[in-house]
Amino acid sequence: MPLIYSCEILGVWAFGVDMAKTPSRQQMENIAKDFSYQIAELLYHRRHWQNKEAEEARILSQYLRLQGGEVVHRDVHQALELMERRLSVQQSVFDGLETATVLYDLFGRVMQINHHLEQLMSEADIPPFDYTALDLLTALTTLEREACQDLLRQVIMERRSLSIPAQLEVFPDRRFLLKIRALSHDESNVDSVIESTPFELLGVLFEMDDVSPIHRLYSHKEKLIRHLGKRIGHSLDGLLDMRVENSATMQSPSLDRISVRIQDESRMLREATTFLNKDVGAMSLQLFPVDGRQPILENIEASKGRAEISDIDIVAELPDTLSLVMADPEQLHAVTASVLDALIKDAAEESTIRIVVEEGENWIRYGFRNQGFGMPNDRFQ
Repeated sequence: MPLIYSCEILGVWAFGVDMAKTPSRQQMENIAKDFSYQIAELLYHRRHWQNKEAEEARILSQYLRLQGGEVVHRDVHQALELMERRLSVQQSVFDGLETATVLYDLFGRVMQINHHLEQLMSEADIPPFDYTALDLLTALTTLEREACQDLLRQVIMERRSLSIPAQLEVFPDRRFLLKIRALSHDESNVDSVIESTPFELLGVLFEMDDVSPIHRLYSHKEKLIRHLGKRIGHSLDGLLDMRVENSATMQSPSLDRISVRIQDESRMLREATTFLNKDVGAMSLQLFPVDGRQPILENIEASKGRAEISDIDIVAELPDTLSLVMADPEQLHAVTASVLDALIKDAAEESTIRIVVEEGENWIRYGFRNQGFGMPNDRFQ
């Protein structure tokens, strides 16, 4: 791939791609083109800098021959003082942040780090400037290195903001929340994910908050919930035992339905208790027990305005109660929002969009149906 900047060919970039690991060839080509443009820009500025250095060397020789002027020297000195003052103010603001913060460039190298994080890393025997963004993420979490690489790819390529539990081995009683996000040249346009390219970004920002007090508070609450869950579970099991013992003398469809309901509630209680007993840092990333009805209700409420413009009714058939499901809440919300948005755009005026949520023995199914014109298959890929 040629490296072209300002209508000049500055070199050729040769690389290989494992297409089996690339979901979209078009996306990969676009990203490679963006990277090549950035590399070409770096080469262009490097050559410009080298030419400027050579020119300054000639100016220095003129000074040595007493051919220079005091005005140029004074202007350069003032510009350097102003730059140093601004950098000092910027570093002071960065150090003044209570959050432990480090800014990496897109190649994972440290650009700036504040005093708080530098002190934490020093106490943990982690060399701050020797660790890349990937190294630090791997050291702070229980995730495998490949999983950390995938997370950084999501931050850079998909512009996702992540919040991940973190812990340092030297502080076993402290808990941290690591926030990772990309810094853009235009922060007001961070939502335009489709139009974004990697080098619109200034870097990747790591912010680590100490959430130990909150963690201790929730630990007390979890102990209370586990205690109550244990007592309720024993009560439900006792009711089932009573039903079995008196099954010969008590034959009633109502009692059978009560038994089924008690078994369902007991199963849900066991699943919730299992989840509460897990260490937050050891859980699968971004997976939580969620109520499957919640994203549907929230997206219906958010879409009412757009639907009312075309007199479209949104009808949801939801059960009164629904078992909790393990899912990424943000992803589940985003997927249902995308499907509902596509159906609204496709639906005919004065039509109805129907959403049905059904629960089986080990699954929950969402059904979406509209009265529209249909869309080509490539729109759904």
